[in-house]
Amino acid sequence: MLPDFLLKHRHKLVALTIKVVPLSKIRRARRPNSDYSSLKVCEREVRISEEMFEHAKIPVFETTDTSIEEIATYVVQAMKFGIAETDV
Repeated sequence: MLPDFLLKHRHKLVALTIKVVPLSKIRRARRPNSDYSSLKVCEREVRISEEMFEHAKIPVFETTDTSIEEIATYVVQAMKFGIAETDV
């Protein structure tokens, strides 16, 4: 669950997620052979994060194959139009 100080500002929040395999690959480049980069840990962290965002009703954008410009456009649209949940 999100901390209260964030929940108070829920209308200002958006969540960015990434698919598990690319996340694991990025982490392996940073910290090879660590639990931090394992598929199991990445799957768990992505799942828990997505559940937390869903529970808090924060817009979620899956951004694995999306440019920063596209992400910025979707975030601005979400903030402007109150989009509840979408995939980028």
